[in-house]
Amino acid sequence: MNRLLSWVVLMGFAAGPALAQVQQSFPGVPPPVPSPPPLALPQRGLVTPPPAVTPQPRTGTFNDRVIRCNLAFPNAGGLGHNPTDRDSFVRHCVN
Repeated sequence: MNRLLSWVVLMGFAAGPALAQVQQSFPGVPPPVPSPPPLALPQRGLVTPPPAVTPQPRTGTFNDRVIRCNLAFPNAGGLGHNPTDRDSFVRHCVN
């Protein structure tokens, strides 16, 4: 009998906090506002990969162009250029 009585008392104490959480309506106090519905995630369709990055051709500096024209001078000698005037050929080739 003692055991039963202690069990009932223990359950009574355990039920106390649970009963305190039950919402009661008080006169003059509006009920709580319900939470909004969850947002729907956008549907992800077939995703195409981004276009591949193509390397741009290297644009040389002025010095690179001068070196290229100096190296091209012996081969361009027979194309109507004066083969003895390297300076004018390089100026024409660079610009």
